[in-house]
Amino acid sequence: MQLGASFFGSEDLLFSRLPGAHVALTKLQAGSPVVLWEPANKTSRLALSVSADGRYVAIGAQHPGVPVSLLRETSSGVKPVTTLEPKSRVQLLRLSPTGDRLAVIENYNTFVELFDSDTGAIPVTLERKDVQRFWDLGWTGEKHPLGLVSTKVDRGMPGSEEWIFLWDTTTGKITQTATHSSAMNVLAVAPDGRRFAEAGADKKVRIRDTATLAVQQEFRAHDGPITALAWHPTRPILATASTDLCIRLWDLETGSRLEELRDFISPVNHLAFSPSGERLAGSNYDATQVWELPAPTNPPAVPVKPGD
Repeated sequence: MQLGASFFGSEDLLFSRLPGAHVALTKLQAGSPVVLWEPANKTSRLALSVSADGRYVAIGAQHPGVPVSLLRETSSGVKPVTTLEPKSRVQLLRLSPTGDRLAVIENYNTFVELFDSDTGAIPVTLERKDVQRFWDLGWTGEKHPLGLVSTKVDRGMPGSEEWIFLWDTTTGKITQTATHSSAMNVLAVAPDGRRFAEAGADKKVRIRDTATLAVQQEFRAHDGPITALAWHPTRPILATASTDLCIRLWDLETGSRLEELRDFISPVNHLAFSPSGERLAGSNYDATQVWELPAPTNPPAVPVKPGD
């Protein structure tokens, strides 16, 4: 199960885990944060995804039989849109850029279901060939999800292979593939959908073309496996996190490291920029941290915890 803190269309609205293991929407402010919304079931909602346009959020549960809730921001607050019924235990949720489609990785990463967000219908089944596990998934547009997968046999066993698949949801067919020699665990798609970053066990980041999956840029980012990525909303900046307990910001045009943040005692498994890119949220199963990010000519980033 992957839990991530994500901004909800605003610099000060953050979906994140609260004590008690449930996800809530809070308003960041001086003093204590204000809880604006939380689910009726406060014990099992442990996966979330916010659409790139900040309008929709999907919140899922770790238990089979518990529906995924799709919510939307309105002028009167957060309102439910619909509920979706996955077949099994939810591992990861990924809304398309506008929130019209939702991909759900389920049952210990063994299969993916796609849902139409308005109707709850399953529009198409993705071709899976010999996929054994789905590790991460992103959207290059409303009709083109891409995923990091292990094929043939489970990862770590003789004969296992690591691939990237690109699908067309009009047909469900795989339209492009690429492979890599070591485990790829996380990906992040650029806001314009033309490039994406992927990374994992080899401590390197690869920037790839979303149409061809060809590598455009590669660099060593950390001293341990990479656990999270996030793409800045307006600038060619990538945030990376690792088991080395660092979060780093990279200028993809120059290849230089802009910042290094160290405030966690266990690896961060999710990163998210605010809509302006002036804040960065990092989270794991223990905590969520939000940093104020300076302009490039300013002093280093200053840690600011939610509620401080």
